[in-house]
Amino acid sequence: MLTASAWMIAMRWAMRGIGLISTIVIARILAPQDFGIIAMGMVVVGLLETLSFLGVDLVLIQRDDVTRAHFDTAWTISILQGLLIAAILVGAAPIAADAFSEPRVTPVIMVLALRSIIGGFENVGTISFRRDLNFAKDFRFGVYKKLVSFAITVGCALVMRNYWALAVGMVAGRLVEVALSYQLHPYRPRFSLSEWHSVWSFSKWLFILNLGYYARNRADEMVVGYLSGTTAMGQYHIGAYVATSCGEEVALPLARALFPNFARQASTPELLMQSCLRMMRIIAPVVISISFGMIAVAHDMVLVVLGEKWLGAVPIVQALALYSAIFGISHGIFTLSVAVGRVRLMAVITILQGAVLFLGCLGIGALYGVEAVAVTRTVIALVTMPILFYVMTKLGPVSLGQLVETFWRPLVASIVMVAIVWALHAPGIDAPTLRLLLDVSVGATVYALTSLLLWRVAGRPDGLERLVLRQLRII
Repeated sequence: MLTASAWMIAMRWAMRGIGLISTIVIARILAPQDFGIIAMGMVVVGLLETLSFLGVDLVLIQRDDVTRAHFDTAWTISILQGLLIAAILVGAAPIAADAFSEPRVTPVIMVLALRSIIGGFENVGTISFRRDLNFAKDFRFGVYKKLVSFAITVGCALVMRNYWALAVGMVAGRLVEVALSYQLHPYRPRFSLSEWHSVWSFSKWLFILNLGYYARNRADEMVVGYLSGTTAMGQYHIGAYVATSCGEEVALPLARALFPNFARQASTPELLMQSCLRMMRIIAPVVISISFGMIAVAHDMVLVVLGEKWLGAVPIVQALALYSAIFGISHGIFTLSVAVGRVRLMAVITILQGAVLFLGCLGIGALYGVEAVAVTRTVIALVTMPILFYVMTKLGPVSLGQLVETFWRPLVASIVMVAIVWALHAPGIDAPTLRLLLDVSVGATVYALTSLLLWRVAGRPDGLERLVLRQLRII
């Protein structure tokens, strides 16, 4: 499990690193309103892609009795989904443009509809990489397609210098992804729907679950796009991208790696819960410390990385950084629940969470503005955490006390880190890069020392501290 997780984290971080570099480069070429137009379009595209997502990859991974017919059925369903999404997008584009009061969104959505058609033809055989726990090949597949997409998008930005560069880059990237899928895996799918019933029996609740995921993750951007213009939308979109990067880039690759492992351990609850707790004791210190660190250095980080024209995103980064830590922790519980077959329960929770988030962001955003929307997203996620902890105690032999023991040390160490970084911050230094490096160095040192002290006070329990010290051959 650790090996698989390491491969998936390496892949996700490599892809996010490439994406972050791409965003930094393009953010210095394009204006916030360019990102805002694309973000508005992607709100609609993402919603429809989520509505049609049936999780056929998870079906093929979870089932022990899959045959070629299952793979071919999954591929055929993906093609039909892509064609349906594209048709709906073409029809919905003018409606979306009216809702956002931005006519440029119409042609953007129509072009992005090509992504859905192209993506449906991706080689379903690549799912075998995860099913067979061959994460090294999955790593190469993910990184290769990101590198090519990065080169295309940056090249388009340098030539076009407007929002069309992002749209063309997305479509070209999807085309490269499909071509690579056939290059890296020998499987050649055929048209078939012979196993559609067995696929649908598992996928129907995944459909609702992913609708809830989308509402939970994008409801705030829907509201911002509806209430504000393209510039505010661009600031919010990039701020959210930067702030949530840590939680997503730890939680999502771990979920990708752990799902097939958890599915195989579902029949042994004690082993399953021990594995889940060990993973959480590694995830928690990483996502909590980096998220709190982002809160402490947000101003200089945005100034140095993105430039002065993006300073409006600073409060968004600070408000959503805590959400990133919450997401990183909670997503592991969602993965565990789906792996043991509790898809219906997770679907209900996410739908309710998404509905509350949308209504809360709409009401509070209309009264207090864009920054309040980001705060609302974080608060609702925080309120949901006790519910998820309770659900986890019902899935197997794990107690609330064990969960509290997992999270209190990194939380206390992170609070101490932020307090000392802010106390020692040197605004008199005119060089923002130097200020940022000093704050990061101080924060990392303070967190490491405080965390080690608390670990010893707690009796040197199992966790990230012990793992690191063992790797360093100190214990």
